[in-house]
Amino acid sequence: MHIPEWVRNTFIYSSDFMTRYWPQPNPEISRLKKCKIVSHRGAYDNIQIMENTIAAFDPILEAGVWGIELDIRWTKDLVPVVIHDEDCKRVFNQTVRIADVKASVLKKRVPQIPTLQEVVERYGGHMHLMIELKKERYPDPEYQNKVLSQILDKCEAGADYHFISLHPVMFNYIQFTDSDIFLPVSEANYHHLSYLALQHQYGGITGHFMFLSRSYVEKHHQAGQKVGTGFIASENCLYREINRGIDWIFTNKAIALQTLIRKTLNQIE
Repeated sequence: MHIPEWVRNTFIYSSDFMTRYWPQPNPEISRLKKCKIVSHRGAYDNIQIMENTIAAFDPILEAGVWGIELDIRWTKDLVPVVIHDEDCKRVFNQTVRIADVKASVLKKRVPQIPTLQEVVERYGGHMHLMIELKKERYPDPEYQNKVLSQILDKCEAGADYHFISLHPVMFNYIQFTDSDIFLPVSEANYHHLSYLALQHQYGGITGHFMFLSRSYVEKHHQAGQKVGTGFIASENCLYREINRGIDWIFTNKAIALQTLIRKTLNQIE
């Protein structure tokens, strides 16, 4: 089930509003130290700094955040580039559809959009890469699989990157790595994706924190899988998730939450 952007944003705001005023105990030191923050599309406002760009990712690296989530799509000449939408209208106010232009043309029209190669060369091994596969047609799956394999060749699967997707069928295009590198992302269909993750021995599951019950967390942990939740924005919500044993914290407030964790650890230690 696809949830419209405005509905998703309203739900994210209202659910965080409810949890930010729900007091939570400080997590244990060991859990705080293991907390892995994942910045959703970087540090951006889409006014001066645009999402999924080098300008958005650099501050995340400088802040010592564990990882970044980024989206990839393919150009006409099958170069993977980092952008969420299928066109450039929303973020860059350009009427350019990614699949209709070659990478060289896209770079001239919208130079802020990096290639996946550029992102991996700049951040691979320094921040964990959660690479989201968007639902789109792969004109030459064998070639595209080879391209991704070559780009990620110097990175260690699992240690340096995972593939995530709202549409697990996209994982079928990735043939060069094991299934434990795949993480389905749930909008409101946890039951189905939880089943798929266990059946196909994926690395775990991710989704909104309000839908992920304790029973799901325990079930996947018992299977040796990990769990990620988003979109965490407040101290109480962060502590709630850490106390629940969540492995990955996806957020649009990565620098603020990383600073909070560092401050809390300094106070305790």
